[in-house]
Amino acid sequence: MLTPRAPHLLPDRPTQVVGAVGFNHRRLALPPDVAPDISALISACWDEDPRARPSFRSILEQLGRMQALAPSPSCMQARARDM
Repeated sequence: MLTPRAPHLLPDRPTQVVGAVGFNHRRLALPPDVAPDISALISACWDEDPRARPSFRSILEQLGRMQALAPSPSCMQARARDM
């Protein structure tokens, strides 16, 4: 969702993706231009220890705060026109 990249590490071999993610704890690198709060949330959700991952309630609260701070779509369109 953040990039046009395929979400799989090895898209031509789905069973290897399962092994890479599930057993070797591999993840795609997050692009450097991803907002720090979004990057932190994604990384927290990827924690190897399920007990350390944020609850769904916490995720929704964090996303709500991020949404409240985000510029409106019309503001983004105006910025794009001005560039």
